[in-house]
Amino acid sequence: MLHKAEGLRKSSDYTSALRLYKQAFSLAQKAGEPEAALSTAIALGDTCRMIGDFEDAIGHYTEALDLCEVLQDPLSEADCLVGTGLAHRALGQWKTALKAIGAARKIYQKAGDEKGVVFCTWAEAGVWRVAGEVAKALKLFETARLGFDRLGFKSGIGYSLCGLGGSNRVAGRYDRSMEYYKAANALFRRIKDSFGTAYSHCGIGNAYRMAGDYRNALAHFEKASKLYEKIGDIVSYSYTIWSLANVHILHAGLKKAEALLKRAEKNFEKTKDPRGLIYCGMTRAEMEFLKGDEGSSAKLVLEALGRAKTYGFKLEACHAKALLCILKGKPLKQVRAEYSKIGVRYFPSAIPSNMP
Repeated sequence: MLHKAEGLRKSSDYTSALRLYKQAFSLAQKAGEPEAALSTAIALGDTCRMIGDFEDAIGHYTEALDLCEVLQDPLSEADCLVGTGLAHRALGQWKTALKAIGAARKIYQKAGDEKGVVFCTWAEAGVWRVAGEVAKALKLFETARLGFDRLGFKSGIGYSLCGLGGSNRVAGRYDRSMEYYKAANALFRRIKDSFGTAYSHCGIGNAYRMAGDYRNALAHFEKASKLYEKIGDIVSYSYTIWSLANVHILHAGLKKAEALLKRAEKNFEKTKDPRGLIYCGMTRAEMEFLKGDEGSSAKLVLEALGRAKTYGFKLEACHAKALLCILKGKPLKQVRAEYSKIGVRYFPSAIPSNMP
């Protein structure tokens, strides 16, 4: 059963894998097999995280941590801590995520587990990206890429390239972002990683979107969408839907954009993703502005700004402040300085801002 579940997870069929893992975990508990229960609990956490059930994922990792203590298994403890950190990151709890990943790193370092240390570097890079510290994220993603390359871990290289692609995009370096995402896409297609292929197609689409090439953006978003739908993913797919809404504001009109935005909002609410909801709020504000309702637009931006401040999301806070300046006809000098502090040279110049 476990072997079949692993095969399903590797093929990105997370829903089917989750069902089998739950059965295997129950059987291991009834049979009094803590080692099997531990490995299955970690797999449950990883799989729940991939389908957007982040709170359930944390619950399974917590179960696994209890078993690690019983079995005196420090490396499995480190694996659980990294998974816990990644789940907290997805929920916007980036400070908690950093603590968990930092604790895992210490265990890996003590055990001489280089792959674990490099994985922590990649995970930490993603946390700083969420926090809005783009310069830190870029540095750590490159360190992780070099580490995975040294270890010959192709999947790790691919996801590091995606991290570099996304961080360069929000930093305003769209050509460089495109290069990283295309390299990741080629690698993922070569190793037949469906999720990575979808993720990198979305990244390429966003690079085209930010460059104003909507035809190519739509083509890559379509490829990403087909793969995400096949996999059953809603976590990353939701960002693709949001990106499509932004393209259609200019490409197909507000009616099409509205339908897509509602889908993205529904998914972000389901996965409890605060960053996704912040971006949807700002996009909705742009749409209200285009409809001529500047008051409603400003209210939505203020709500997004408040939520960004609550979670400590520096990048999203800058975007919201920039939109407010544009709405009120105020200069962007102060906001530009705030962008610069976090390693971003992108400044919205008009509505719709088409933010990264």
